[in-house]
Amino acid sequence: MSRPGGQNTIEKGNAFRDLVASMLESASFIAETETRENFKKVDVRWRREDLDGPLRYFVEAKDYEGTLGLAECREFVSDYGALIESNDADRAWLISKGPISPDGRALVDAKRGCKAMTFAEFQRRLLGLDSYLHDLIASFDAEQIADWYIPLHTDDDADLERVVRKWIEEADALPIAIVAGYGKGKSTFARHLASVLAREALKEPSLRVPVLVPLGDIVDEQSLEGLLGKVFTTRPGVRGYNFGLFEKLNKAGRYVVIFDGFDEMKHGMTLARFEANITELMRLDKNAAKIIILGRDTAFQDDYEFKSIIQGRQITAGGQEIAARGRRAFRELTVRNFTASEARRFVKSFFPVVAREAVRGSGKPVDEAWIATRLAELLSDAFDELLKRPVHAQMLCQIATDPSQSLTDLSKYRLFDRFVHFLIDREVNKRGRDPHFSLEVRRNFNRALAFWLWEQGGVSTVTLASVPAEICRQATSDVRHDYDDTALRKELTAGCLIEKGATGTIYFGHRSLQEFLVAEHLIATDFNGVSSEDKSAAVWTLALITPEIGSFIVEAANSASQVSEAVLMWFDILKDLRRRGVPRSGVRFLSELYPLFSESLARAHDPWFIWLRYFAANKAAEFAPKTSAAAEQLAASFRYLAGNREQQAAALMLFAEVFARHSDVRGKLATQFIAKWLDPGGLRAAVQTAREIGRNKPHYIPIDDNFPLWCFLHAAKVEGNPLRVTIDLVELRKRAGFAMPMGFADEQDENVPEDARYFSAQVQPIYRSWGVRESELDKIRPFFTDEKVRGRILPLEVVRTAREDFDKPAASAKSVKKATLKLKRRSPPHL
Repeated sequence: MSRPGGQNTIEKGNAFRDLVASMLESASFIAETETRENFKKVDVRWRREDLDGPLRYFVEAKDYEGTLGLAECREFVSDYGALIESNDADRAWLISKGPISPDGRALVDAKRGCKAMTFAEFQRRLLGLDSYLHDLIASFDAEQIADWYIPLHTDDDADLERVVRKWIEEADALPIAIVAGYGKGKSTFARHLASVLAREALKEPSLRVPVLVPLGDIVDEQSLEGLLGKVFTTRPGVRGYNFGLFEKLNKAGRYVVIFDGFDEMKHGMTLARFEANITELMRLDKNAAKIIILGRDTAFQDDYEFKSIIQGRQITAGGQEIAARGRRAFRELTVRNFTASEARRFVKSFFPVVAREAVRGSGKPVDEAWIATRLAELLSDAFDELLKRPVHAQMLCQIATDPSQSLTDLSKYRLFDRFVHFLIDREVNKRGRDPHFSLEVRRNFNRALAFWLWEQGGVSTVTLASVPAEICRQATSDVRHDYDDTALRKELTAGCLIEKGATGTIYFGHRSLQEFLVAEHLIATDFNGVSSEDKSAAVWTLALITPEIGSFIVEAANSASQVSEAVLMWFDILKDLRRRGVPRSGVRFLSELYPLFSESLARAHDPWFIWLRYFAANKAAEFAPKTSAAAEQLAASFRYLAGNREQQAAALMLFAEVFARHSDVRGKLATQFIAKWLDPGGLRAAVQTAREIGRNKPHYIPIDDNFPLWCFLHAAKVEGNPLRVTIDLVELRKRAGFAMPMGFADEQDENVPEDARYFSAQVQPIYRSWGVRESELDKIRPFFTDEKVRGRILPLEVVRTAREDFDKPAASAKSVKKATLKLKRRSPPHL
């Protein structure tokens, strides 16, 4: 049993002999130690029932420190071979704790009924997992994963597989938890690792055997015994399994147990139940065991849950943090996204595989030329951002297998519509998700959550636990379930397209994905407060629309009549809107949307529509003219100078803003603008009244009687030879705003350059633009030529006794920071 060397050596040898016997007993065999068989004292004797009767086994256990040599093997063959020849035994095994010399092994194996094996090989034979390993490899190979697998890296940029392999070799290392957001390749890594370890274990029996446990597929099992039993009984050819034997072999360091998808196992569980289940799994974390768990960070609603599950820490009622009983903490590893080069390598390898699979069984030949062309489309810069997450790259490749759809012609809205469908369908079909919540329900929740997060504007304190219960209730309003608010939030967020930051904050890892969902939410919910008399909420929502969100909505409205009908109603926001500080981003969006509805909105002449038409023609929510169409639309806006007072104000402010930007439009339209601004009839009446009331009495023009002239008197002066009319655009903008409060949140009068603040036009061309008879013109000329007459025609000053706040939002709405109107003290008139 052992080499001579004293009592300690004998005791050590006896311990090894007893270990072999206990392993046999764990495998349900009756084993006896130190039995006398004919002339030989046998270390272990056991028997097994076979189809043709019982078989008797003798075991010689050698606890040698070094390699078991030829001499010891020759002695075994001599003694045990004789017992077999005399029919005292049917089989004889030589089990060495260490390695066996090749010559010695060959000598033993050549003898009938004899077998030499290391202790590691003996353990493998007790629980025959070789067929299980072959099945792991076969399922991995069937999906051709090795052809497209790209090694994952931790957030520290270390090769994840190398980190795990080094950990396997470490003694007494903590179990590992690989925690990452959705679609970062955790499950694929688990299958890759299991396949690699399986191939190595089949070649070298002394190596650890991988055991892959997909928790999401067997969520109905609550005990470790039932969980492992299901794994091994659903795989072919697992001989001799019982939990006791597995547990003993696991303690001896025979396995690497990989629990994949702890977030899917969490379905419907309270934290206490989840914690109990993790503790149940970690019953295997004993002695030389190696345990890995993988799952999403969204399984943890807050830092407390993360500490409880991953760090094995609990908080007492008194607020003390203590170690959880019955298990150790995990060593946490996180996974980064693909780099651009890794994403391209993945697509280059994966797309041909799925493209060929897509035509399998269709009777059509594989078109390699088309695959190459499509691959070039996918590898263009257009999709770089989308490919960085492994699951995004995978889904995009699967979408691209449809040869009837050109990716370059596919609108971004339609692409993301398919993309999101695939991603959420993937979640719905996971067995760990509650089947009552359909794809539509989960999509509704994702877009509502995306919008809510967008509203928060990147607040660093938003966690899963802070997700409003109302969002969850609304998304599931048509589903009968028995979840309370906390459990419902956990169920919906566990399968959501979000991830968590280091501080537990949640976010959508791909900005365009969130912006698409925000756009979809706005379409599905008919915006926010459009029909309300108080438009504060709607204006607040306008501030959230980025150019990319707007482009998604425009494309959706352009491609679906149902969406178009809903979106048309959003223009009601601008109707009767009397507000400064309107977000420019929202008006930019509406101006981009306007061309789709120009015919339907042709009769909309509210003040904001005067600006909107200009911006739509300018292809930008900017006053500086960028297109010829903008100049044409500006000229078309002359008609509003003869409209109602609010239309006049909107038009005057529009011209003031446009002329304050350097362009040739001001030179072309300046004279015509002043001529349209000033009504000859009103000016003639003002001159006549000023003359009639006497030389020393001023004639005041009230804002309500002749609003354009009132503004003109504030903003203009007549000077020079030849006579010119000079306009102060900042003053015009301010005075026109008295009648119609409108403007952008980022508006700053101080930003008007001094050299652009004033413009002028000669008086004579203005006369000609009016086209009035000479006799009528004679009655108007004194206003320009007689300084005394002009000096007696004054604007009646507006004195406000209380601040008029046009920008105050409703109490229920979030306010947008807006420019505050400041009135300067009126100085003596220029005229």
